Amino acid sequence: SATTKHRIIFGFAVMVLLSGSVAYMGYSDINSASTAFIEYRRIARFNVYCSDIGTYTSEAVGQVFRYLDDSKPEHITAAHASIEKLMENIKASDDVVKLQDRKDALKAMLEETQQFNGLVDVIAKSTAEAYSQYNTELVPSVDNLVNNISALSQQAHDVSNLEALKAVTDIWPSL
Repeated sequence: SATTKHRIIFGFAVMVLLSGSVAYMGYSDINSASTAFIEYRRIARFNVYCSDIGTYTSEAVGQVFRYLDDSKPEHITAAHASIEKLMENIKASDDVVKLQDRKDALKAMLEETQQFNGLVDVIAKSTAEAYSQYNTELVPSVDNLVNNISALSQQAHDVSNLEALKAVTDIWPSL
C-alpha cells in the first residue's frame, strides 16, 4: 500500500509532467504562430509594394497624358519622379519575394519600367518638336493661305463675279 508520502511524490511528479507538457505545447505553438506571423508580414509587405506599384504606374501615365494635354514640363518631371518611386518599389518587392518565377517577373517589370522612363523623354521631345513645327511652319502657312483667300475674295467682289465669290465663301468653313 502506498503511503501518503508516496502519493504526494507521485502527484507532484504527475503535475510537473503535465506542466512540462503544457509548457512544451505552448512553446511550440508560439514558435508556429511566430513563424506564421513573419510569413504574414512578408506577404503583407509585398501586397503594399504591389499596391504602390499600381499607384505610381497610374501616376506616371497620368502625368504623361497631362503633358500631352498642356505641354507643361513639370508634368514630365513628375512622371520621372513617379517612375523612380515605381522602380524603388519593384526593387524592394524583389527582396520579399521567394519564388524564382516571381523574381523573374519583377526583373522584367523593372526593365519595362526603365524603357518607359526613356519613352517619357522621347514623348516630351517629339511633342516639343511637333509644337515647334506647328508654330514655325503650319501657322505661317495658314496665315498666308487666309490672306490669299481674302485677297481672292476681294477681287471676286470688285469684279462682281458671284460664282467666284460663292466658291471662296464655301472655302471659309474648312479653315
